[in-house]
Amino acid sequence: MSRTATVKRFEEAYFYGLVANENAHKMGVVQKVKLTAVATATCENGDDYSAFPAICGDVYGYVRTVTPVSAALTISVGGGSEVSIAAGTPSNRGFAFDASDNLQGVVAITGGAAGIILEIVFVPQFTSSEYLGYGTDFSMPGVDEWAPIYDKGDLKHRKRIFNKEQTLTFNLAFLNFAAGMHQFANQESTFLLERKDNGGATTSEKIYIGQCFGKEPDFSETGGDTDSTSAYTGRYERWFSTEQTPA
Repeated sequence: MSRTATVKRFEEAYFYGLVANENAHKMGVVQKVKLTAVATATCENGDDYSAFPAICGDVYGYVRTVTPVSAALTISVGGGSEVSIAAGTPSNRGFAFDASDNLQGVVAITGGAAGIILEIVFVPQFTSSEYLGYGTDFSMPGVDEWAPIYDKGDLKHRKRIFNKEQTLTFNLAFLNFAAGMHQFANQESTFLLERKDNGGATTSEKIYIGQCFGKEPDFSETGGDTDSTSAYTGRYERWFSTEQTPA
């Protein structure tokens, strides 16, 4: 799989969702990796560190960039596959570990620079049964992740924003109140958007969205031959884009 530089349309996007009512349905954080110097990092257990062993065969593992990557680096966990991240990679990009890699393992870093923050995460292995059909519109506004700090009008540095208000909206034709986006109302959920250029068979890019929570979708209908619709709005905690699937 590789990202393509062709114009995209919503008809090429396939949207999947799962209620995160079990660990294998979450976007979970296993480890947090913070570089203090070149090839030097401190690691902290994430909230889902202890959950990983029981579900390791049911999820995919990725390294997610929390901050932009200012210098090229490679990372591995537990002596497994070596993942390369290029200099200039923005935040919220994902790079796949091998399916057999132990995400709880010791982290090894080469390259990089002080200040880079990464997360070792897992995501669900979505299947066709979680596909949400009849979509009419999808929106995921970008948000400010860094705040400028000024002294008498001069920019001195930028501070990372921790509490970001990240939202998404998804509109689709109404099916019933037990299907579509209504099944996710008032429940933490995980979503996946896959892109297949020109409606082909090959996925060129994927967006994973984790810890999403939304109210009951807005329901509307009109007379005549206009479809009834549901509009879901949710707030999510983390996301990443990737072109890879674990081997």
